[in-house]
Order: sequence, then C-alpha cells, then structure tokens
Amino acid sequence: IFAEKPRSLLEDDANLSEEKRATITASIEREKRTVRVLAARLLCNLVTDNPLAAEIILRDVPFSPTADQVEGRMAGSILGSRERVDKETATNNDGVIFWSDLVAATAKVQGVDGGGKDEDRDALAAVAAALHNLLTSLEARDSLLELDDEMKRRETKKHHREVSRQDSDVSRASSIRSIEFAHHPEPIDVGFEMASNGPLMNALLRNILPAKAVLMQSQFEKEHMELSRPKFKPPAASAADNMSDSATEWISLVLERLASRSLLPHMLRTAGGTNSDCVTPEQVVLASCIRQAVDDYHSALTPTGDAGGFGRRRLSIAAKTAGMTMTTRPHPLWGRADNSIGEGGRVVPGRDSRAAVPVFLSLANIVEEIRLRANALRGKKSMEVYDGEQNCAIRIIDDICDILAQSLGRHVSSSANGTAKQRNKQCFVADARSVLGRETTLISSCCKDLARILDTSLASNSGRKARELMLSSQDQQTAIVMVRLIGNIVYKCRYNQDLLRITPVPNTAGTRSNPNDGIPIERTAIHVVLSATSLAPACFTLREWCIIAIRNAVEDNASNAETVRRLEANQVLDDTPELQRIGVKVEMDERGKVHVKRRDS
Repeated sequence: IFAEKPRSLLEDDANLSEEKRATITASIEREKRTVRVLAARLLCNLVTDNPLAAEIILRDVPFSPTADQVEGRMAGSILGSRERVDKETATNNDGVIFWSDLVAATAKVQGVDGGGKDEDRDALAAVAAALHNLLTSLEARDSLLELDDEMKRRETKKHHREVSRQDSDVSRASSIRSIEFAHHPEPIDVGFEMASNGPLMNALLRNILPAKAVLMQSQFEKEHMELSRPKFKPPAASAADNMSDSATEWISLVLERLASRSLLPHMLRTAGGTNSDCVTPEQVVLASCIRQAVDDYHSALTPTGDAGGFGRRRLSIAAKTAGMTMTTRPHPLWGRADNSIGEGGRVVPGRDSRAAVPVFLSLANIVEEIRLRANALRGKKSMEVYDGEQNCAIRIIDDICDILAQSLGRHVSSSANGTAKQRNKQCFVADARSVLGRETTLISSCCKDLARILDTSLASNSGRKARELMLSSQDQQTAIVMVRLIGNIVYKCRYNQDLLRITPVPNTAGTRSNPNDGIPIERTAIHVVLSATSLAPACFTLREWCIIAIRNAVEDNASNAETVRRLEANQVLDDTPELQRIGVKVEMDERGKVHVKRRDS
C-alpha cells in the first residue's frame, strides 16, 4: 500500500504532461488514504469483542520494539540510507510491525481533502479505536478466565461434599481425581504492559491533538500570559469542536481506560521518560486529559438540568461506542481496578475501590516532586531542559491538584453502604484525606504556592484600587485550584484542620522593612487562606472557594474558630492619594476598632 513504485513509474513516463501526472498522483494519494483508513478499521473490527483474535493480533503485533531494535533503527538511520534501514529492519524483525509504528505512521502523513478535513486522522482514529477495543477484549478474557476458575472451584467443592458422604476411600480418591481441573496460566496484564510502554504511550500523547489544534492552543496561551482582569466568555461549541476530532476522542478513551485501572501514577512515570527530574510535555498532555475525564465524571454525578448527563465532549463517544450511563461509568482513577464478578457472571466495576487511597498518595507524591522542580526553575531559569519547562511544571501541578480536589470533594460513598451518616463516616475518601495530611506535605505546599501568588500580586499591584487588581490567568487558575484542594482535604478531618492552623507559611517576598504593608511576617496556613480573599476582584469564584475552605476548617474545631475570631486589625495602612483627595483619614483605637474621620477634624 505504501510502496513508492507507482510514483516512480509516473516519473519515468516522459509522455505524460505535468497536469496529467499531477492528476494521477493526486488520485493515487487519495486511494492510498482510503485504503489506509479501511485497513485500520478492519483491524479495529477484528479485535472488537473477540478475546481470541485480540490475543493473536497482540502476539503478532507487539506494542513497541525492544531497546535493541530501537538502537538498531537509530544506528541504521544515521549510518545508512532510508531504504537500507527499511530492508534491514524487515530482515532482522521478520517483518514485524508494532502498535507504536502504526500510531506514528498514521499520524505522520498530513493529507487534507478538499473540505479541509484531515483524512489521515481518520486512520489514526481507527488505529486508536483498535487499540482500545483490543484492551477491552483482553480485559473481558481475563474476567472470563476468573469466572471459569470460580465456577470450577465451586463445582469441585460441591463434589467434595458429595464424596465425603461415601464410605469407600477408594471411590473417594477416584472421584476426586476424576474432577481435577487444569488451571489456566496467569494471563499477561495487558493494561499494565501498555501503561509501561514508553514508545506507545508517548506516540499516543504526542498525536492526541491535530496540528491545527496545537497551533490554536499555543496562540491562545500566548495571548493570556500577560496580567489581565478576569473576563467572562460564554462557551462556544464550535471552538471546542475545532480543538479535537475522532482521533482525539479515541486516544482519550485509551488513556482514560488505563487510568481507571489505578495506573495514572505509573503512566505519568512512563511519560516522564528516563530523565525523572525533567517535566515532559507528554506528562502535561496526560494530566490534562485525565483532568477532563475526572471533571466530566463528577459533572455527570451532579444533576444540572440535563439529569446528570455527560458533558458535551463525552456524549458522542459514550453514547455511540460504550452505551455508558451515569450509573455504569467507572471512576476515571480507580473504577476498573477492583472489578468483581456479580450475579450471573456479570463484571461489576468497583466504585469504592481499595486502590483509591494508594492512587491519591502516589499522585500527591508526584506533585511534590514536580513542585520541587518548579521551584528550582523559578530560582534558576537556565536549568530548563527545554524552553517552557517551567510552564509545563506549573500546568501539571495545577492539573493533578485539581484531579485530587475534585476526587476528594466526593463526600459520601455509594448508596449500598448504609445510611448517609454511616457512609460519610466510613467513606474511603475520608481515609484518603487523613492519609494525605499525615503522609505528605500537600497542605503546606499548597499554602506556600497560594502565599507566593498572594505576596507577588499585592506587591505588583501596590497603589491600585481593588477593582484594578491584575493577575495572570495562570495565577488565577493556580489560586482557585489550591484553595479548592485545601478546602476539600480538611473537610471533616480534625488532623488536617489542626495542621492548617499550626503550619507556618513564610513570607515569600522576604523580610519587609515597612511594618505597615498589611502582611504579617509570621503567619500560618489559615491566615493565607483568609488573606487570599483579597485577590477575589481579579479572580472569579476565588472568594467563594475561600469561604468554603474556611467553613470546612472551622467546622467542629473550636481552636480554628477561635483563631479566626481573634484575628483583628493591627495597624492602619499609610495614607493613600485616594484618601487624601477625598479628605478623609483612617484611625484605629486601642481596642482595634477602625474609624474613618474627616481630615480637618
């Protein structure tokens, strides 16, 4: 299909005019694109709901070449011609193709039809759909094997009870031997193998968006890097649709299916490559994709006029391919980790999974590692491995923290676990809050990030009115995410509430010589959350999230409530030109009461 022989024959034919040669070449290219798409769709259909075919195809088409094969390819591309490399590769690997090659090959060609549509993205979509259906079929195979073993175990146990009633030892031994079954060999964990495969994971992440969407996103981020006031823009369905296509949706489904098996921390490590200190763009893409999936999941659980339906991005795929509903959709982080065999042999996804707390803990540790890298890059820009690494580090911190915030905000468990009060006490999310507070420095780090934004913005906006406060879009997002995570992690957790009160947060702007700057030199995390409300004029919804965080921090905690109650004004800020112009001054008495007086009084 991909041979260059037809093209070479056209070039050798001197009787053809340039116009005729161009027409024939265009026709060949269209036919090649059509065949490519049909071949990919055929591959997808072969592995759909067919565990045996999926197992055979995976044996014939591995996920990616081995390290030795990759090294041989690289050496051949450097030392020899392209034709020689292809020939040697086919000879050494016996013509073996890999899934990573299929993804890269279908994404490499940017053929566009007359309507401006990327035809080769259709081929990539079909390859991604085949990969998704292969994973689904092999997961079904594993479930069938588990069901088969369970049924055989029950049959054996039943037969043993019948034999035990017999008096003859000989008949008992012969009967037991007659019902001995051969156990299935342990199947390969396809999901883990796929999540551990660096070339395949990176190929999917690098091609999840079409080129035009990448350019649009780059332009959008460039326009919003400067300080600005918050602006409300109504969502535009056409703009959202232009950012993705069918290939984007299918690759997202593959990534979400792997993440739902509690493999997101492992996938982030794989996307990070061998250099664990560097934050890669592939990690940012992965975190952003799963963040969207978590947002869609929790939005579906909240009835908002659409009876809790899926968001706009999920409707087409969820309805047309999986037939999912709000009640059957597994959680994007752990929903498929503890599948159980239900009545009638049906596979029931685990909602309150035992894997939830380890996933939370792993993600929190990853955030802390990336935060150390981001702080190092802030101090020394030259440490960046590539241009924009610091922005990538900040973005992935926000994404993972938002994933944690949304997942920790689920305050009750499933309806099958008792009354609402019992569910709230026994919910595994409550255990996750306690573990994150005791085993990580997540609360302290979030408060320090929030304090950095607070100190920097107040210093850069000195002398401005509140309604003129300017804050970059990145800082706006970070502030909201951090306050939201703090509010959800302290909810009904006494240890975390106390930690918020006693954790010191240093002044990131350094020691101030002017005591009238309004920011205390010594402060705790609860002071930072309270002070963050001053950024509300430049950041939509921040004040509301601060109120929720303070409410959760003081609930059933008299010490925190007393700390907030005792907060009072220490001294008045210096006179401002605005106060002088209107002829008033501000004074404070010995009891901390503030009074506004006329200047001539």
